[in-house]
Amino acid sequence: MRATFIRTKALIIAGIIAALTVTSCNSADDSEEYTEAPNLAVTAFSLKANSNVTGLDSAYFAIDLNHGVIFNADSLRMGTKVDKVVADITYSNLVESAVITMSGGTTRTGEIDYKTNPTDSIDFTGDVTLTLSANNGALSRSYRLKVNVHKQNPDVFAWVELEQGSTSPVGQLLAEAQNIKTVKDNGRAYMFATLADGTYHIYSCSDFNSGFTEEYHNSTLDEYAPLTETFNIANGKGYVLNNDGELLEIEFGTEPPVKTGEFWTTLIGSYEGTVVGIASIHGRNTFTQYPLRECKQEEIPAGFPVHGSTNLVTLVNKWTSSPVALMTGGTGSDGMPTGATWAFDGANWVTLNSGSVPALNDASMVKYYNYRPSAAGTSMIEYEVWLIMGGTLSDGTFNRTVYISYDNGVNWLPGSSLLQLPDAIPGISGFDAIVMDLEHSASIADGWKKIAMRLPHTVEGDKIIWECPYIYLLGGRLSSGNFNREIWRGVLSRMTFTPII
Repeated sequence: MRATFIRTKALIIAGIIAALTVTSCNSADDSEEYTEAPNLAVTAFSLKANSNVTGLDSAYFAIDLNHGVIFNADSLRMGTKVDKVVADITYSNLVESAVITMSGGTTRTGEIDYKTNPTDSIDFTGDVTLTLSANNGALSRSYRLKVNVHKQNPDVFAWVELEQGSTSPVGQLLAEAQNIKTVKDNGRAYMFATLADGTYHIYSCSDFNSGFTEEYHNSTLDEYAPLTETFNIANGKGYVLNNDGELLEIEFGTEPPVKTGEFWTTLIGSYEGTVVGIASIHGRNTFTQYPLRECKQEEIPAGFPVHGSTNLVTLVNKWTSSPVALMTGGTGSDGMPTGATWAFDGANWVTLNSGSVPALNDASMVKYYNYRPSAAGTSMIEYEVWLIMGGTLSDGTFNRTVYISYDNGVNWLPGSSLLQLPDAIPGISGFDAIVMDLEHSASIADGWKKIAMRLPHTVEGDKIIWECPYIYLLGGRLSSGNFNREIWRGVLSRMTFTPII
Protein backbone atom coordinates (compact mmCIF):
# COMPACT_ATOMS: atom_id res chain seq x y z
CA MET A 1 0.00 0.00 0.00
CA ARG A 2 2.77 2.46 0.92
CA ALA A 3 4.81 1.68 -2.23
CA THR A 4 1.73 2.05 -4.45
CA PHE A 5 0.94 5.41 -2.82
CA ILE A 6 4.47 6.70 -3.45
CA ARG A 7 4.51 5.55 -7.10
CA THR A 8 1.09 7.08 -7.73
CA LYS A 9 2.11 10.37 -6.14
CA ALA A 10 5.31 10.50 -8.19
CA LEU A 11 3.42 9.89 -11.44
CA ILE A 12 0.81 12.54 -10.66
CA ILE A 13 3.38 15.18 -9.68
CA ALA A 14 5.58 14.42 -12.70
CA GLY A 15 2.59 14.69 -15.00
CA ILE A 16 1.28 17.99 -13.71
CA ILE A 17 4.71 19.62 -13.66
CA ALA A 18 5.18 18.60 -17.29
CA ALA A 19 1.84 20.19 -18.12
CA LEU A 20 3.25 23.71 -18.07
CA THR A 21 2.72 24.58 -21.72
CA VAL A 22 3.23 27.97 -23.28
CA THR A 23 2.21 29.70 -26.47
CA SER A 24 4.61 32.10 -28.12
CA CYS A 25 3.48 34.88 -30.41
CA ASN A 26 4.49 38.00 -32.31
CA SER A 27 7.57 36.57 -34.04
CA ALA A 28 9.43 38.44 -36.71
CA ASP A 29 7.80 36.13 -39.29
CA ASP A 30 4.42 37.79 -38.62
CA SER A 31 5.30 40.81 -40.84
CA GLU A 32 3.82 40.76 -44.34
CA GLU A 33 6.09 40.93 -47.36
CA TYR A 34 5.92 44.06 -49.46
CA THR A 35 7.57 44.01 -52.87
CA GLU A 36 6.75 47.47 -54.26
CA ALA A 37 9.71 49.86 -54.18
CA PRO A 38 11.90 47.56 -52.07
CA ASN A 39 14.66 50.18 -52.00
CA LEU A 40 12.42 52.30 -49.74
CA ALA A 41 11.53 49.54 -47.28
CA VAL A 42 12.51 49.86 -43.63
CA THR A 43 14.12 46.52 -42.78
CA ALA A 44 14.70 47.00 -39.04
CA PHE A 45 13.64 49.39 -36.30
CA SER A 46 14.58 49.46 -32.62
CA LEU A 47 15.19 51.90 -29.79
CA LYS A 48 18.58 52.60 -28.29
CA ALA A 49 19.20 51.69 -24.67
CA ASN A 50 18.96 54.55 -22.19
CA SER A 51 20.35 54.27 -18.67
CA ASN A 52 17.57 56.54 -17.41
CA VAL A 53 14.68 54.68 -19.11
CA THR A 54 14.43 50.90 -18.74
CA GLY A 55 13.04 48.55 -21.36
CA LEU A 56 13.57 50.66 -24.49
CA ASP A 57 16.06 48.38 -26.24
CA SER A 58 14.06 45.21 -25.44
CA ALA A 59 10.89 46.37 -27.18
CA TYR A 60 10.13 44.48 -30.41
CA PHE A 61 8.83 46.58 -33.31
CA ALA A 62 6.69 45.23 -36.12
CA ILE A 63 7.14 46.79 -39.56
CA ASP A 64 3.78 46.84 -41.31
CA LEU A 65 4.75 47.72 -44.88
CA ASN A 66 1.19 47.23 -46.08
CA HIS A 67 -0.13 50.10 -43.94
CA GLY A 68 3.09 52.05 -43.59
CA VAL A 69 3.20 51.72 -39.80
CA ILE A 70 6.09 50.76 -37.52
CA PHE A 71 4.97 49.99 -33.98
CA ASN A 72 5.62 47.96 -30.83
CA ALA A 73 2.66 45.60 -30.47
CA ASP A 74 3.37 44.97 -26.79
CA SER A 75 3.31 48.45 -25.28
CA LEU A 76 6.08 49.66 -23.01
CA ARG A 77 5.53 49.72 -19.27
CA MET A 78 3.14 52.36 -18.01
CA GLY A 79 4.97 55.60 -17.23
CA THR A 80 7.89 54.98 -19.62
CA LYS A 81 9.28 58.31 -20.87
CA VAL A 82 9.40 58.43 -24.68
CA ASP A 83 9.86 62.17 -25.30
CA LYS A 84 13.64 61.89 -25.79
CA VAL A 85 14.34 58.57 -27.48
CA VAL A 86 17.01 57.60 -30.01
CA ALA A 87 15.95 55.16 -32.75
CA ASP A 88 18.06 52.73 -34.77
CA ILE A 89 16.54 52.51 -38.27
CA THR A 90 17.84 50.28 -41.07
CA TYR A 91 17.01 50.77 -44.74
CA SER A 92 18.58 50.37 -48.18
CA ASN A 93 21.77 52.26 -49.03
CA LEU A 94 19.90 53.53 -52.10
CA VAL A 95 17.85 55.83 -49.86
CA GLU A 96 19.01 59.39 -50.43
CA SER A 97 16.90 61.18 -47.79
CA ALA A 98 15.46 60.10 -44.44
CA VAL A 99 13.46 62.80 -42.65
CA ILE A 100 11.64 62.37 -39.33
CA THR A 101 8.79 64.82 -38.73
CA MET A 102 7.39 65.38 -35.20
CA SER A 103 4.18 67.21 -34.29
CA GLY A 104 2.04 67.53 -31.16
CA GLY A 105 4.72 66.24 -28.81
CA THR A 106 5.30 67.42 -25.26
CA THR A 107 9.02 68.19 -25.67
CA ARG A 108 9.87 68.69 -29.31
CA THR A 109 8.37 69.31 -32.75
CA GLY A 110 9.87 69.84 -36.19
CA GLU A 111 12.14 67.77 -38.42
CA ILE A 112 15.26 65.64 -38.04
CA ASP A 113 17.56 64.73 -40.93
CA TYR A 114 18.10 61.14 -39.83
CA LYS A 115 20.84 60.37 -42.36
CA THR A 116 22.90 63.24 -41.02
CA ASN A 117 21.89 63.00 -37.33
CA PRO A 118 20.98 59.36 -36.56
CA THR A 119 21.61 59.86 -32.82
CA ASP A 120 19.27 62.86 -32.48
CA SER A 121 16.46 62.24 -29.97
CA ILE A 122 12.86 61.86 -31.10
CA ASP A 123 9.73 62.90 -29.19
CA PHE A 124 7.26 60.02 -29.55
CA THR A 125 4.57 61.60 -27.36
CA GLY A 126 2.98 63.13 -30.48
CA ASP A 127 2.71 62.13 -34.13
CA VAL A 128 5.94 61.00 -35.76
CA THR A 129 6.49 60.28 -39.46
CA LEU A 130 9.53 58.91 -41.28
CA THR A 131 9.83 59.73 -44.99
CA LEU A 132 12.39 57.93 -47.18
CA SER A 133 13.21 59.29 -50.64
CA ALA A 134 15.29 58.19 -53.61
CA ASN A 135 15.94 59.10 -57.25
CA ASN A 136 16.19 62.80 -56.38
CA GLY A 137 12.82 62.69 -54.66
CA ALA A 138 10.98 60.97 -57.51
CA LEU A 139 10.33 58.01 -55.22
CA SER A 140 9.23 58.42 -51.60
CA ARG A 141 7.65 56.32 -48.90
CA SER A 142 6.26 57.50 -45.54
CA TYR A 143 5.88 55.52 -42.32
CA ARG A 144 4.06 56.38 -39.12
CA LEU A 145 6.33 55.61 -36.17
CA LYS A 146 4.49 54.61 -33.01
CA VAL A 147 6.05 53.90 -29.63
CA ASN A 148 3.12 52.61 -27.61
CA VAL A 149 3.11 52.99 -23.84
CA HIS A 150 0.51 51.34 -21.62
CA LYS A 151 -1.96 53.82 -20.17
CA GLN A 152 -2.66 51.31 -17.41
CA ASN A 153 -0.62 48.50 -15.91
CA PRO A 154 -1.40 45.43 -18.06
CA ASP A 155 -0.59 42.98 -15.28
CA VAL A 156 -2.93 44.38 -12.64
CA PHE A 157 -6.21 42.63 -11.88
CA ALA A 158 -9.11 45.04 -12.37
CA TRP A 159 -12.23 44.31 -10.27
CA VAL A 160 -15.70 45.86 -10.47
CA GLU A 161 -18.92 45.15 -8.65
CA LEU A 162 -21.74 44.27 -11.00
CA GLU A 163 -25.05 46.08 -10.94
CA GLN A 164 -27.55 44.96 -8.34
CA GLY A 165 -31.34 44.86 -8.36
CA SER A 166 -34.13 44.35 -10.83
CA THR A 167 -32.29 45.86 -13.83
CA SER A 168 -29.59 43.17 -13.57
CA PRO A 169 -30.78 39.62 -14.43
CA VAL A 170 -28.19 37.99 -12.17
CA GLY A 171 -28.63 40.61 -9.44
CA GLN A 172 -32.39 40.06 -9.49
CA LEU A 173 -31.92 36.34 -8.98
CA LEU A 174 -29.52 36.84 -6.08
CA ALA A 175 -31.93 39.30 -4.48
CA GLU A 176 -34.41 36.42 -4.14
CA ALA A 177 -31.89 33.77 -3.02
CA GLN A 178 -30.96 32.69 0.49
CA ASN A 179 -28.05 30.53 -0.60
CA ILE A 180 -26.44 29.51 -3.89
CA LYS A 181 -23.83 27.15 -5.27
CA THR A 182 -22.46 27.87 -8.75
CA VAL A 183 -20.42 25.42 -10.84
CA LYS A 184 -19.32 25.35 -14.46
CA ASP A 185 -19.83 22.49 -16.91
CA ASN A 186 -19.15 22.46 -20.68
CA GLY A 187 -18.96 26.24 -20.87
CA ARG A 188 -22.16 26.92 -18.93
CA ALA A 189 -22.55 28.13 -15.36
CA TYR A 190 -25.13 26.26 -13.26
CA MET A 191 -26.54 27.86 -10.13
CA PHE A 192 -28.34 25.81 -7.49
CA ALA A 193 -30.37 28.31 -5.46
CA THR A 194 -32.39 28.20 -2.28
CA LEU A 195 -35.07 30.88 -2.55
CA ALA A 196 -36.77 32.79 0.24
CA ASP A 197 -39.94 30.67 -0.08
CA GLY A 198 -37.98 27.52 0.76
CA THR A 199 -37.94 26.13 -2.78
CA TYR A 200 -34.88 24.90 -4.68
CA HIS A 201 -34.14 25.74 -8.30
CA ILE A 202 -31.37 25.17 -10.82
CA TYR A 203 -30.53 27.94 -13.28
CA SER A 204 -27.92 28.10 -16.03
CA CYS A 205 -26.32 30.62 -18.38
CA SER A 206 -23.50 30.92 -20.89
CA ASP A 207 -23.16 34.67 -20.32
CA PHE A 208 -23.70 36.47 -17.02
CA ASN A 209 -24.76 39.61 -18.88
CA SER A 210 -27.80 37.89 -20.36
CA GLY A 211 -28.81 36.30 -17.04
CA PHE A 212 -29.86 32.81 -15.95
CA THR A 213 -32.67 30.65 -17.27
CA GLU A 214 -34.36 28.04 -15.11
CA GLU A 215 -33.27 24.48 -15.83
CA TYR A 216 -35.04 22.61 -13.07
CA HIS A 217 -37.60 22.79 -10.28
CA ASN A 218 -39.62 19.98 -8.76
CA SER A 219 -41.56 20.14 -5.51
CA THR A 220 -40.25 16.69 -4.56
CA LEU A 221 -36.77 18.15 -4.32
CA ASP A 222 -38.05 20.75 -1.84
CA GLU A 223 -39.23 17.94 0.45
CA TYR A 224 -35.73 16.40 0.59
CA ALA A 225 -34.18 19.60 2.01
CA PRO A 226 -30.97 19.32 -0.07
CA LEU A 227 -27.74 20.91 1.13
CA THR A 228 -27.19 23.69 -1.39
CA GLU A 229 -23.41 23.93 -0.87
CA THR A 230 -22.93 20.27 -1.94
CA PHE A 231 -24.34 20.76 -5.45
CA ASN A 232 -22.26 19.63 -8.43
CA ILE A 233 -22.64 18.73 -12.09
CA ALA A 234 -21.35 15.51 -13.69
CA ASN A 235 -22.17 14.02 -17.09
CA GLY A 236 -24.93 16.58 -17.63
CA LYS A 237 -26.74 15.69 -14.39
CA GLY A 238 -26.98 17.47 -11.06
CA TYR A 239 -25.92 15.85 -7.77
CA VAL A 240 -26.59 17.05 -4.25
CA LEU A 241 -26.71 15.58 -0.73
CA ASN A 242 -29.80 15.95 1.44
CA ASN A 243 -30.00 16.36 5.21
CA ASP A 244 -29.69 12.60 5.68
CA GLY A 245 -26.54 12.47 3.57
CA GLU A 246 -28.26 10.63 0.72
CA LEU A 247 -26.92 11.40 -2.75
CA LEU A 248 -29.65 12.70 -5.06
CA GLU A 249 -29.33 12.60 -8.85
CA ILE A 250 -31.18 15.26 -10.83
CA GLU A 251 -32.12 14.97 -14.51
CA PHE A 252 -32.78 18.46 -15.82
CA GLY A 253 -36.45 18.90 -16.66
CA THR A 254 -39.42 18.24 -14.42
CA GLU A 255 -38.72 14.70 -13.22
CA PRO A 256 -38.32 14.25 -9.45
CA PRO A 257 -34.78 13.64 -8.18
CA VAL A 258 -33.53 10.05 -8.04
CA LYS A 259 -32.46 8.64 -4.68
CA THR A 260 -29.24 6.79 -5.47
CA GLY A 261 -29.17 4.83 -2.21
CA GLU A 262 -25.68 6.19 -1.55
CA PHE A 263 -25.15 7.91 1.81
CA TRP A 264 -22.13 10.21 1.96
CA THR A 265 -20.66 12.51 4.57
CA THR A 266 -18.98 14.70 1.94
CA LEU A 267 -19.51 15.40 -1.76
CA ILE A 268 -16.10 16.69 -2.86
CA GLY A 269 -16.78 17.45 -6.52
CA SER A 270 -17.03 16.05 -10.03
CA TYR A 271 -14.46 14.02 -11.91
CA GLU A 272 -14.76 12.72 -15.48
CA GLY A 273 -18.54 12.30 -15.54
CA THR A 274 -18.76 11.10 -11.93
CA VAL A 275 -18.90 12.65 -8.49
CA VAL A 276 -16.39 11.77 -5.79
CA GLY A 277 -16.70 12.06 -2.04
CA ILE A 278 -16.45 10.41 1.35
CA ALA A 279 -18.86 7.78 2.66
CA SER A 280 -19.07 6.07 6.01
CA ILE A 281 -18.55 2.39 5.20
CA HIS A 282 -18.46 -0.05 8.15
CA GLY A 283 -17.96 2.92 10.45
CA ARG A 284 -14.93 4.26 8.57
CA ASN A 285 -14.65 7.41 6.46
CA THR A 286 -13.89 5.98 3.02
CA PHE A 287 -13.16 7.42 -0.43
CA THR A 288 -15.98 6.76 -2.86
CA GLN A 289 -17.32 7.61 -6.31
CA TYR A 290 -20.68 7.57 -8.10
CA PRO A 291 -21.07 5.85 -10.43
CA LEU A 292 -18.19 3.80 -9.01
CA ARG A 293 -15.39 3.28 -11.50
CA GLU A 294 -11.72 2.98 -10.55
CA CYS A 295 -11.76 4.87 -7.25
CA LYS A 296 -10.23 2.73 -4.52
CA GLN A 297 -12.67 2.67 -1.62
CA GLU A 298 -10.02 2.93 1.07
CA GLU A 299 -10.15 4.64 4.44
CA ILE A 300 -9.16 8.28 4.19
CA PRO A 301 -5.73 9.06 5.68
CA ALA A 302 -5.26 11.30 8.69
CA GLY A 303 -5.39 14.93 7.68
CA PHE A 304 -7.58 14.44 4.63
CA PRO A 305 -10.23 17.22 4.67
CA VAL A 306 -13.79 16.09 5.25
CA HIS A 307 -15.20 19.58 4.73
CA GLY A 308 -14.13 23.14 3.94
CA SER A 309 -11.68 22.40 1.11
CA THR A 310 -11.65 24.44 -2.08
CA ASN A 311 -13.75 23.35 -5.01
CA LEU A 312 -12.34 20.37 -6.93
CA VAL A 313 -10.74 21.43 -10.23
CA THR A 314 -9.52 19.13 -12.99
CA LEU A 315 -6.26 19.34 -14.93
CA VAL A 316 -6.22 17.62 -18.34
CA ASN A 317 -3.04 17.38 -20.42
CA LYS A 318 -1.10 15.00 -22.65
CA TRP A 319 1.53 14.23 -20.00
CA THR A 320 -0.79 12.51 -17.53
CA SER A 321 -2.26 9.08 -18.22
CA SER A 322 -5.57 10.32 -16.81
CA PRO A 323 -6.95 13.72 -15.74
CA VAL A 324 -5.86 14.93 -12.31
CA ALA A 325 -8.25 16.73 -9.95
CA LEU A 326 -6.92 19.16 -7.32
CA MET A 327 -8.21 20.75 -4.11
CA THR A 328 -6.61 22.62 -1.21
CA GLY A 329 -7.35 23.30 2.44
CA GLY A 330 -10.28 22.27 4.61
CA THR A 331 -10.68 20.57 7.98
CA GLY A 332 -9.99 16.91 8.76
CA SER A 333 -12.12 14.51 10.76
CA ASP A 334 -9.90 15.35 13.75
CA GLY A 335 -11.07 18.96 13.57
CA MET A 336 -7.66 20.24 12.50
CA PRO A 337 -7.51 22.72 9.58
CA THR A 338 -5.03 22.08 6.78
CA GLY A 339 -3.31 23.94 3.96
CA ALA A 340 -2.34 20.82 2.02
CA THR A 341 -3.15 20.29 -1.66
CA TRP A 342 -4.57 16.89 -2.59
CA ALA A 343 -4.77 15.29 -6.04
CA PHE A 344 -6.99 12.51 -7.44
CA ASP A 345 -6.14 10.58 -10.63
CA GLY A 346 -9.33 8.54 -10.89
CA ALA A 347 -8.14 5.80 -8.57
CA ASN A 348 -5.96 7.23 -5.79
CA TRP A 349 -5.75 10.38 -3.65
CA VAL A 350 -2.27 11.74 -2.81
CA THR A 351 -0.91 14.89 -1.18
CA LEU A 352 1.02 17.18 -3.52
CA ASN A 353 2.29 19.47 -0.77
CA SER A 354 1.65 20.62 2.76
CA GLY A 355 2.30 24.12 4.02
CA SER A 356 2.56 26.08 0.77
CA VAL A 357 -0.52 27.98 1.89
CA PRO A 358 -1.77 28.49 5.44
CA ALA A 359 -4.60 26.34 6.76
CA LEU A 360 -7.71 27.59 4.98
CA ASN A 361 -11.40 26.81 5.11
CA ASP A 362 -13.95 27.50 2.36
CA ALA A 363 -11.51 29.14 -0.05
CA SER A 364 -11.95 28.98 -3.83
CA MET A 365 -9.56 27.71 -6.51
CA VAL A 366 -9.69 28.83 -10.14
CA LYS A 367 -7.58 28.34 -13.27
CA TYR A 368 -6.52 31.52 -15.04
CA TYR A 369 -3.68 32.94 -17.17
CA ASN A 370 -0.57 35.05 -16.79
CA TYR A 371 2.12 36.38 -19.11
CA ARG A 372 5.88 36.78 -19.15
CA PRO A 373 8.31 38.12 -21.76
CA SER A 374 9.92 35.60 -24.09
CA ALA A 375 13.66 34.95 -23.77
CA ALA A 376 14.30 37.24 -26.72
CA GLY A 377 11.99 39.92 -25.34
CA THR A 378 10.10 40.04 -28.65
CA SER A 379 6.76 38.69 -27.40
CA MET A 380 4.67 37.84 -24.37
CA ILE A 381 4.18 34.17 -23.53
CA GLU A 382 0.88 33.02 -22.09
CA TYR A 383 0.80 30.27 -19.47
CA GLU A 384 -1.82 28.79 -17.18
CA VAL A 385 -1.81 29.43 -13.45
CA TRP A 386 -4.00 28.42 -10.54
CA LEU A 387 -5.29 30.93 -8.00
CA ILE A 388 -6.62 30.42 -4.45
CA MET A 389 -8.61 33.24 -2.88
CA GLY A 390 -11.07 33.94 -0.10
CA GLY A 391 -11.97 31.66 2.80
CA THR A 392 -11.01 31.89 6.44
CA LEU A 393 -7.78 31.26 8.31
CA SER A 394 -7.44 28.94 11.29
CA ASP A 395 -8.04 31.87 13.69
CA GLY A 396 -11.39 32.60 12.03
CA THR A 397 -10.28 35.78 10.25
CA PHE A 398 -10.85 36.21 6.54
CA ASN A 399 -8.04 35.38 4.17
CA ARG A 400 -7.09 38.49 2.18
CA THR A 401 -4.19 36.94 0.22
CA VAL A 402 -4.45 35.54 -3.29
CA TYR A 403 -2.09 32.59 -3.73
CA ILE A 404 -0.77 31.48 -7.11
CA SER A 405 0.65 28.21 -8.44
CA TYR A 406 2.72 28.09 -11.62
CA ASP A 407 3.16 24.29 -11.53
CA ASN A 408 -0.40 23.00 -11.25
CA GLY A 409 -0.73 22.95 -7.48
CA VAL A 410 2.63 21.38 -6.59
CA ASN A 411 3.80 24.69 -5.08
CA TRP A 412 1.95 27.83 -4.02
CA LEU A 413 3.14 31.30 -3.10
CA PRO A 414 1.50 34.67 -2.43
CA GLY A 415 0.71 36.47 -5.67
CA SER A 416 2.21 39.86 -6.42
CA SER A 417 0.47 42.99 -5.19
CA LEU A 418 -1.02 43.37 -8.68
CA LEU A 419 -3.00 40.12 -8.24
CA GLN A 420 -4.46 40.83 -4.80
CA LEU A 421 -8.13 41.58 -4.21
CA PRO A 422 -8.91 45.26 -3.63
CA ASP A 423 -10.04 46.50 -0.24
CA ALA A 424 -13.47 47.21 -1.72
CA ILE A 425 -14.19 43.47 -1.86
CA PRO A 426 -15.25 42.45 1.65
CA GLY A 427 -14.05 39.32 3.41
CA ILE A 428 -16.13 36.46 2.00
CA SER A 429 -16.01 32.78 2.87
CA GLY A 430 -17.31 30.05 0.61
CA PHE A 431 -17.83 32.08 -2.55
CA ASP A 432 -17.63 30.43 -5.98
CA ALA A 433 -15.08 31.68 -8.50
CA ILE A 434 -16.26 31.05 -12.05
CA VAL A 435 -14.40 31.97 -15.25
CA MET A 436 -16.71 33.04 -18.08
CA ASP A 437 -15.84 34.65 -21.40
CA LEU A 438 -17.14 38.10 -22.25
CA GLU A 439 -17.10 39.34 -25.82
CA HIS A 440 -14.93 42.37 -26.61
CA SER A 441 -14.47 44.20 -29.89
CA ALA A 442 -12.23 46.96 -31.25
CA SER A 443 -11.30 48.68 -34.48
CA ILE A 444 -8.10 47.65 -36.26
CA ALA A 445 -8.49 50.20 -39.06
CA ASP A 446 -5.37 51.96 -37.85
CA GLY A 447 -3.30 48.99 -38.97
CA TRP A 448 -1.63 48.36 -35.62
CA LYS A 449 -2.61 46.44 -32.54
CA LYS A 450 -2.26 47.16 -28.86
CA ILE A 451 -1.05 43.98 -27.25
CA ALA A 452 0.90 40.88 -28.25
CA MET A 453 -1.48 38.03 -27.46
CA ARG A 454 -3.20 35.50 -29.64
CA LEU A 455 -6.55 35.32 -27.89
CA PRO A 456 -9.18 33.45 -29.92
CA HIS A 457 -10.73 36.03 -32.19
CA THR A 458 -12.59 36.74 -35.43
CA VAL A 459 -12.12 39.64 -37.80
CA GLU A 460 -14.95 41.36 -39.67
CA GLY A 461 -13.51 44.04 -41.92
CA ASP A 462 -11.80 46.57 -39.63
CA LYS A 463 -13.43 45.10 -36.51
CA ILE A 464 -11.81 42.46 -34.33
CA ILE A 465 -13.88 40.44 -31.85
CA TRP A 466 -12.41 38.29 -29.10
CA GLU A 467 -13.53 36.40 -26.00
CA CYS A 468 -12.01 37.81 -22.81
CA PRO A 469 -11.99 35.53 -19.72
CA TYR A 470 -13.37 37.14 -16.55
CA ILE A 471 -13.45 35.73 -13.02
CA TYR A 472 -16.83 36.10 -11.31
CA LEU A 473 -17.15 35.84 -7.52
CA LEU A 474 -20.64 34.77 -6.43
CA GLY A 475 -22.30 33.80 -3.16
CA GLY A 476 -20.61 32.90 0.08
CA ARG A 477 -20.99 34.36 3.56
CA LEU A 478 -19.92 37.71 5.00
CA SER A 479 -18.48 38.35 8.46
CA SER A 480 -22.04 38.91 9.71
CA GLY A 481 -22.95 35.41 8.58
CA ASN A 482 -25.34 36.85 6.01
CA PHE A 483 -25.50 35.61 2.44
CA ASN A 484 -23.30 37.66 0.09
CA ARG A 485 -25.45 39.24 -2.63
CA GLU A 486 -22.65 41.14 -4.32
CA ILE A 487 -21.20 39.95 -7.62
CA TRP A 488 -17.61 40.90 -8.38
CA ARG A 489 -15.97 40.56 -11.79
CA GLY A 490 -12.21 40.64 -12.31
CA VAL A 491 -9.87 40.42 -15.28
CA LEU A 492 -6.16 40.70 -15.97
CA SER A 493 -6.04 44.10 -17.66
CA ARG A 494 -3.73 42.83 -20.40
CA MET A 495 -6.48 40.56 -21.70
CA THR A 496 -8.84 43.47 -22.38
CA PHE A 497 -6.36 45.08 -24.77
CA THR A 498 -6.86 44.48 -28.49
CA PRO A 499 -5.05 41.23 -29.42
CA ILE A 500 -2.52 41.08 -32.21
CA ILE A 501 -3.51 39.20 -35.35
